[in-house]
Amino acid sequence: MIKFFSGLLIFTIACLLQFSFTSAGVTVNFVFAALIAFSFIFSASRGEFWELFFFVLAGVFLMNWLPAPSFALAAFAAIPLLTYLLGAVFPWEAWIGIIISLFSGFIIFYLITAPRFIIIATPLFSLDLFLGLAFGLMIFLYMDHAFE
Repeated sequence: MIKFFSGLLIFTIACLLQFSFTSAGVTVNFVFAALIAFSFIFSASRGEFWELFFFVLAGVFLMNWLPAPSFALAAFAAIPLLTYLLGAVFPWEAWIGIIISLFSGFIIFYLITAPRFIIIATPLFSLDLFLGLAFGLMIFLYMDHAFE
């Protein structure tokens, strides 16, 4: 229960950071990075899928509160859930898995939703990738050590 509320606090911070950066004109997917980190924190071995699912649904709702589903929202929700499932199938060291998952998750998300953005706005994409990696890794390291 403490892990869930800690996750809720971190998710709220990620939302506030993302909305703050967006209002300043810089797109950084802090919520997406948090969801990928949560896919390692809420583990399959302890049956914590529903906690992750709650955060994924909250993230989808906060990113688009319009009732129209889109392909981008489906990718936004599917990547953390697939990361959770792949983490159960491939028992890597968690710190290696989180780095690979964050990096590949961001690249796959942008390849699916906005492939031209990677080429046209490479510095912005690099900033999003770097800050997402840093934020997701920071979440993972904090929660992994706090709830061992």
